[in-house]
Amino acid sequence: MPQADVNAVNQAVEEQRAAFNARNLDALLLGIADDARVVSLPAFGTGRGAGDGQVSKVQYREDMAALMARGDRTLLEHASWTVEFADPTHATAKGQGQLGESRGDFQYKLEKRGDRWMIVESTVKRK
Repeated sequence: MPQADVNAVNQAVEEQRAAFNARNLDALLLGIADDARVVSLPAFGTGRGAGDGQVSKVQYREDMAALMARGDRTLLEHASWTVEFADPTHATAKGQGQLGESRGDFQYKLEKRGDRWMIVESTVKRK
């Protein structure tokens, strides 16, 4: 895999963390594909059950807007991650993360769409 693609996937993961911590909703959504299914923790949104369910980008936007409106400043940290490529347009980033006191393993599935790597799915397994 070209180093430029490895760097771009790593950058996409880091941009998610940085945008979340800056509470920059537009930047957070920029790296997520319109048809993505991403994890939204119950603490982010309102009225959902206790599971860390996958939601649409539209629901994720609502959840993140609600979190930001409450003034929550919990930080997201990615301790480390690895990137694997299934083919030139599909990658998976797996690693460990921490949101406040909650720790777990995360996985982002990314697709290269045009010249940009986009998150199309995310999962979290809490420890």
